[in-house]
Amino acid sequence: MLGNAIQAIFIVITNSSFNLFFGLLVSGVYTPTGLMFAVLQYAVAVGVYTYTAGKNSYVGDQLIQSLNHDVTHFYVDKWMQTKAYFGSNFIQGPKVINPAGTLSHDIQEANRLTVRLGDNLLNTFFAFLAGMYGLWELSGPLSFTIASTVLVIPGYMALGALVYAIVYNIIVNQIGYRLKELTERQHVFSNKLEAQVHHIEKNAEGIELLKAATREKKSVDNILKNSTIYHGLMAKLQAGLAAFTALNDHLRFFVGVLLSIPQILANKMSVDNLLSIGDYFTRVASFFTWKHDNYDDVTNLDVFVGKLNVLQAQIAQWETIRKNNQLIIHEGLTFSFKNLIIEKPDRSVLLKTKQFTFKGACVTCLQGPSGVGKTTLFRSLTQLWPYVKGELILPCQIKEVQIIPQKPVFPLSSTLYEAILYPHDDEELSVGPKIKSHIDDLLVEFKLNHNVIDSKDEKRDWSKTLSGGEQQRIALIRAIMKKPKLLLMDEPFSALDPRLHKHCEHILQKYLNKTTIVLIDHRSIQQTDEISNQKNCAHRVAFNNKKLRHVA
Repeated sequence: MLGNAIQAIFIVITNSSFNLFFGLLVSGVYTPTGLMFAVLQYAVAVGVYTYTAGKNSYVGDQLIQSLNHDVTHFYVDKWMQTKAYFGSNFIQGPKVINPAGTLSHDIQEANRLTVRLGDNLLNTFFAFLAGMYGLWELSGPLSFTIASTVLVIPGYMALGALVYAIVYNIIVNQIGYRLKELTERQHVFSNKLEAQVHHIEKNAEGIELLKAATREKKSVDNILKNSTIYHGLMAKLQAGLAAFTALNDHLRFFVGVLLSIPQILANKMSVDNLLSIGDYFTRVASFFTWKHDNYDDVTNLDVFVGKLNVLQAQIAQWETIRKNNQLIIHEGLTFSFKNLIIEKPDRSVLLKTKQFTFKGACVTCLQGPSGVGKTTLFRSLTQLWPYVKGELILPCQIKEVQIIPQKPVFPLSSTLYEAILYPHDDEELSVGPKIKSHIDDLLVEFKLNHNVIDSKDEKRDWSKTLSGGEQQRIALIRAIMKKPKLLLMDEPFSALDPRLHKHCEHILQKYLNKTTIVLIDHRSIQQTDEISNQKNCAHRVAFNNKKLRHVA
């Protein structure tokens, strides 16, 4: 604000200095010293104005960097801490299609546009004040007679600039609102395209195996086709806006000069003031046409802020849903729960039990028909499912609970050692020889491929390098390294053949023989009863008809 205020003051000083210099030249009556003084005064005014503009730009860049850090940190923290990245599945209403783009590109662009537009608006506002002051001082009162009545309009050039700007603003508004709507639609298509390309990359192998590349390409083509239609309409509206803007660039200077004619004819103003009047008139008009002069940036900022508002609304909605979670967790002697009720989002009941206790220090298989809610039960016990109430008793502290999800998770780029110890704090990142040796033994014991073992020191995205069965065995090694007192596993052997399944379960019991292990088995009770020598679990629990029961 200070910088732009100084610039506005020096607009007036610069114009006054130029008028002094130009007036001396036009009059032909000057001394070299007087002319030199006028030039020096003008040069100093221009120099201060230029220096302030550069300083403003530097401060703006620093502010953008600060906002990028603080705003991104704020949104990412809230998105992660509230578990909104998971909770988006439960949100009703508008959703951010690509949160990754919103949390990176959109925030930074919003910050950049906010600072630049804010600086530009301040500059335009203070220039408007300088223009109004200059026009008021130069124009004087305009007198004319109508029906023997003398009318006097003080500062008529300043008032004329206001009228002109308002009329122009009304005209371009009609174009602007429609263009804003189309720009928002274009951003929606851009997000859809980004999401579609991300989907293709994420599921590349499955798409190739299903020969679905043509189908996916059609989806991309449809998005591009619809986007092109709106782009054509936008081009026509932008052409109309550009035409009015170009007309305004020339017309507002001319109208300013035209308004000065009465003063010149009345010998109340010299011709050397014409350039200053045109400059002042332009600055006054620019304040009222600011939004349309910066239309693209204003519209883009509006779209980016709109997406941030949707993301914030998602987070708030998810927080409200989470607060309805009435699951009470505390420590006890066994892994059990009391008065547990798990519901679907529509409030229909998935599980209702007064009391159930899992046997400690052994492996328990949780079995039941597909879709009965086995995974939802695990999500409820790990506080990921919000529609639950009751009491959960853990045989240990929460930090001593280890969970293996259906699809093992790996860091984006890491060595295999780091992937096995994931998640780890930075201070735990250094892997000592003893830990490496233990991991090496486990890799061999779990029968990992030699190529995998030989590459264990390379930084990779292991989720793309390892097969499904290898990923599941790495997840088991990770659990062994954590040494949990309670281990929950969601179909941890689904990608393994029966022999390797039995082998891995044996190793798990060998190293975690004092750990309470509960795993979801995708096979039904009847299937496991029909398969001889496959009852590897010490205990089995059936989940059916919204109830749990121990199976002999």
